Formats: sequence, C-alpha cells, structure tokens
Amino acid sequence: MNSRTFSPLLQLLVVALAVVAVAACGNLASSTMGGAAGSAGTSGGGAAAGGTASTAKSTAVQPAPNPGDLVPPIAEGPRVIRTANVSVEVANGRFDTTLDRLFSISTGLGGYISGSTASTDTGALRSGTITFQVPTSKFNQALAEVRGLGKIQNFNIGGQDVSQQYIDLQSRLKNAEAQHEAMLALLSQAHTVSEIIAVQNQLGTITGQIEQLKGQIDYYDHATSYSTISVAVHEAAVVARAADSWGFTTSVSNALHGFVNTLDYILVGLGNAGPVVVLLLLGLLAWRFRRRLAL
Repeated sequence: MNSRTFSPLLQLLVVALAVVAVAACGNLASSTMGGAAGSAGTSGGGAAAGGTASTAKSTAVQPAPNPGDLVPPIAEGPRVIRTANVSVEVANGRFDTTLDRLFSISTGLGGYISGSTASTDTGALRSGTITFQVPTSKFNQALAEVRGLGKIQNFNIGGQDVSQQYIDLQSRLKNAEAQHEAMLALLSQAHTVSEIIAVQNQLGTITGQIEQLKGQIDYYDHATSYSTISVAVHEAAVVARAADSWGFTTSVSNALHGFVNTLDYILVGLGNAGPVVVLLLLGLLAWRFRRRLAL
C-alpha cells in the first residue's frame, strides 16, 4: 500500500475517532462568534498616498437562541416496570365465570392475555392462573376489578425503576450512531480494497450494536408502558354442615359405627378361628366313628 495514499485516510480516521470519543464523553461545545463587517468608500478620484478613507463598522445582531435547541427535552418521568400477583378464592362452580371475567377485564382496559393455565385438584376443585397485560395508566383500575372477583388470599405489588438503564441505553445508541456516521465518511474516502474491507467490518460491528441497543430500548418501552398482572384463581372447598345442637344425629351415627365395628370384629374372629373349628369337627367325627366300631 502506498504511504502517500494511506496517510490522508489514516489522518481522517484518527480525526473521526477523536470526534466520536469526545461526543461520547459529552464534552463537545459549540460557540458562535459575531463578526464585524466594514464598508469603505473612497472619494476624490483615486487612491493617493495622502488620501483619506472612511470605514463604517456594523455589528451583526444574532437572534436569541431557542431554549429548546440548547436544553434537552424534559424526560417523560421515571420508567417503572410494574407487576402484581393476586390469589383469589371463588365459590365452587364459579371458576369458568371468573376466567371469563378476567378476559373481559384485560381486553376492556386495552390489554391482552399473555398466559393461562388450569387444572383440577383432588375433589373436582378447579384452579388456574391467568396472566395479562394492561396499560400502566389502567393498572390500579385493573387491580380494583380483580379484587372484586372473590376472596383475596394473597396480594403482592412490585415495581422496578429502570430509568437509569433507559437513559444509559439511549446515550449508547447516540454514540453508536455517531460512530456509524464516521465510518460512512471514512468509507467514502477509502480507495484500496483493504481499506474498504476494514471500514465495512467496522460498520458491520457498529450496525449490530445499534440493532441490539434498539431492541433493548423497545423492550423497556413496552415493559414500562404495559403492566403485568398474574391472578391465581381456585375454587373453595364445600364446607360440611354443622351438627344438630341436640346431638341426636351424632348419637345415631356413633351407634351405627359401633354396630358395624362389632360385626367387623366378629367376622374377623370367625375367619381366624375357622381352621381350628374344622379340625375339631373332624376329630369329633373320627371319635364317633371309632366308638361305633367298638360297639
């Protein structure tokens, strides 16, 4: 490679990287200067050695800067990822109705269902979990409607402030875009194949970083714009009826229990004594048979 051809490109690369580094640190400053324009008129025919010249100076008046051009826009406020976990107990047989109501709450508030599970426990009691997203502005309203579905047994609200991460991602994105522009300028100055390949490789790496940063920013945009609510629903077990105050039903039940237990013991005893009874009967028959032979 010719050193004379590469030297201007190398100088341009060093300058571009220096500009990008300064922009990343936030130390760039812009300054404007006003100049004076003068007009001179000559009189008396020509310019002689002892002639006099008159000049008039005028200062250009710069317009007042727009505050929006110097001051960055005010942030929209803290970016918080809000979540809620609620456990609701409903009456037996109200599981399907409660699920339908949760679907209506999510869609009615401009949200959507992101997951659902359902199962049947022992005793045919049904339970399940519905997870849905609602706009952050409707988060409290959605929780209020969920609390009206049944008996709340667990209620947990969480939040994660990601404002600092969001600002950092935006700064990194601006820096990467500035590097991308610098690489494009270098690519237009490249002449040899090796120079073009080197700059294109850098462009590919920076482009990948830009896409990754945009994806993370999009994630935070969605996560802070929509809140997640997870509702666990389960049916309540049927409560047994209370015994009568006189105790008559309890007494009858205990008597039947005792009767059945006694029969159970008798049957078990007969079963255990069965072989002994058979042997005794066989012995008795043998004794009577020998007695008859003796007579």
